[in-house]
Amino acid sequence: MLFRKASANDIPYITNIESDCFARPWSRRAFEIEFGNPGTLLFVAERGGSVVGYLCGWLVFEEIQILKLAVKRESRRQGIALFLMRNLLEHALKKGATRSSLEVGRRNHGARGLYFEMGFREVSTREGYYGDGEDAVFMVKDL
Repeated sequence: MLFRKASANDIPYITNIESDCFARPWSRRAFEIEFGNPGTLLFVAERGGSVVGYLCGWLVFEEIQILKLAVKRESRRQGIALFLMRNLLEHALKKGATRSSLEVGRRNHGARGLYFEMGFREVSTREGYYGDGEDAVFMVKDL
């Protein structure tokens, strides 16, 4: 599997995965804007020439904030999300990051399990954070 920086050519693949995975997906334009943000780290996992997952984060001073992580439905439970996270955190560490943070839906047990496995810890809850009223769990990890 290949971990690489996303390019503008990847946007259709990223937005397809995005709309399949999220009830409130980011638009194509939202991803295009991220390419213009110097603090954005947007990477894809590619297998057999196909984009199977992506991860988007912001490097803000010494912190990498994870914004989006998604894997194609048919490629889930194969370690791709873990592969993306490990590679992004390693990349961020080389860029000077000392901490990572993210928000995850309280009911997203799969993602929360992954983050716990990686050493993230729950810090607080943001009640009603998501549009459907679901709480967000704020998690951090020292790198």
